[in-house]
Amino acid sequence: MTRILLLITLVLGAPAAAQITSLQNPLPPEARAVLDEARAAAREALTTYKSPRPDQPLFREAVRLGRRAVYLAPENPEALRFLAEVYGLTGFYGPAFSIWQRFVDAGGVLDANARAQLVRNGLQVGYARYSQGDLGRALSAYRTVADLSPDTVLAQRWAGRILLEQNRPKAALPYWQRVQALRPRDKGAAYFLRLTEAGIEYGLGAAQAFYGGISDYEAGRREAARGKFQRATALSPDYAEAWGYLGRLAFEEGKFAEAETAYGRASTLALGNQTYRYFLQQSRDRSNRER
Repeated sequence: MTRILLLITLVLGAPAAAQITSLQNPLPPEARAVLDEARAAAREALTTYKSPRPDQPLFREAVRLGRRAVYLAPENPEALRFLAEVYGLTGFYGPAFSIWQRFVDAGGVLDANARAQLVRNGLQVGYARYSQGDLGRALSAYRTVADLSPDTVLAQRWAGRILLEQNRPKAALPYWQRVQALRPRDKGAAYFLRLTEAGIEYGLGAAQAFYGGISDYEAGRREAARGKFQRATALSPDYAEAWGYLGRLAFEEGKFAEAETAYGRASTLALGNQTYRYFLQQSRDRSNRER
């Protein structure tokens, strides 16, 4: 579909949106002539090669002429769009993404086709940078895509993920909220939203330990779960839920004095929690009977 839409663009000229914005910043005659040559080269390339590559002579010529047109009219959306499209088509995702951003800054309108291309190139750039360990620049790419295409779940998810990896839960929160709004049944998104919210309240390290403990507990790995809940309370002594799970583990194992201590702390931290109060009393009663 992208190839067909690009062929239409390159054969017929700029879409209406680019033409309208170009009226405010018209192409000089020399730039218009160069851009027409660039379109002709790209049109011939599309009908000559089955799989576009940057080393193919006709595409090299289209890129060269497109760059020349942009040099002659650096703020013209029509010229910028052409160059971004050819860059993206031939796999130059980084330059394509950069030019698409210049297109937007120059007043270019992102119609559906343009938005799809910007998103595709931006996601490619973000993942390449992330794979290279460049979290800062990867985040910049994903944030740009998320800002310009707010319904792109993958960009929102990656931005939230990287911000958590950078231990920035407050900054990550709006991205995970957006993912959850776009995908309300996505269990992974719900998990990361809870983790992010807990990370803001208790610190991300404590939240990660707590939810790791939940996973271990549900899988029957009780000692591993206990260790993670203990780590959560060590990192954040006010983590009521972690104390509650320590109490739950101890109560289930018949360690009522230990359960009383943990539930007592949880109940103090979460005064309105009836479950903690109930099991605190049960633990106390059973502990007293054992003495």
